[in-house]
Amino acid sequence: MNEKRKVLITGSVSLLGKYIIHELFKKYDIYALIHKTKLPDDLENKVTQSIKIPITNRNKLMQTVKSISPEIIIHLAASSNIDFCEKHPYQVRRINVIGTKNILDAISENTYLIFLSTNAIFSGKNPPYKETDHTDPLTVYGQQKYEAEKFVLKHGNSLVLRCPTIFGWPPPQARTNDLPYYLDKLKNNKVIHAVNDRFFNPIFAQTVAEVIALSLAKKTTGILHVAGKETVSRYALIKKIINVFNVKNPAKLIAVPNDFFKDLAPRPCDATLNTDRLTKELKYKVRSLTEELHLAQREMHE
Repeated sequence: MNEKRKVLITGSVSLLGKYIIHELFKKYDIYALIHKTKLPDDLENKVTQSIKIPITNRNKLMQTVKSISPEIIIHLAASSNIDFCEKHPYQVRRINVIGTKNILDAISENTYLIFLSTNAIFSGKNPPYKETDHTDPLTVYGQQKYEAEKFVLKHGNSLVLRCPTIFGWPPPQARTNDLPYYLDKLKNNKVIHAVNDRFFNPIFAQTVAEVIALSLAKKTTGILHVAGKETVSRYALIKKIINVFNVKNPAKLIAVPNDFFKDLAPRPCDATLNTDRLTKELKYKVRSLTEELHLAQREMHE
């Protein structure tokens, strides 16, 4: 009987970390790197070991990676709040860029590395974006993720996964996302202002986890765009959430332009990602946004 391959996941206490652990634990030995928050019990039971180390602690990280000797690393850990990054560029660079370099320095050339990146590396002026398109980030976060991408791609045995907004049910104490955030606001607020002239193709976290499992099996390298089938504004996304989740007496939804929220860092007007490589090369059938929301709804009731 073959031994399970070892997978080390950074940023395990996160939306995507949760779904990846659920997707992979039966086939892989999972080592979960955590920072401040412990893994919830349902995830702790699915991993071989959880280890509390910030990726900024270079020496401890090097020692840990060497002792585990994972065949695969899935690097999710990042400071991803766009507005916080804009205000604290040097602080977040230690995580987004230097932390990524620390991981690269810790692994061997045979280690397969999957790195989670973002559609924020594009300006939004020429969508939909293919993997080969020119990058021109508008924000500190986008700039830092692109800088980290370049280091990851030099490793060779690596895959950069660029994703837009990911939605789903995060573990306790993890950062929220559009689905639970707007469901709560729809039920408890009187009015929601939502941008209707900025576009993206959001994706369910379960889908990203499935693509990661497929990429591991196929040993996919390079850059891969993993995004939803439909391009929507946040206003349109919230309307879909109301319909799919059958929200009774929801808050009044008011469409507003992109510049309504004056104090926020700039966002791309249309950061839609082209997913031809995903559908043609990996043969993955991307579901519609409505289907993905229905999947999330079923999960909520399980």
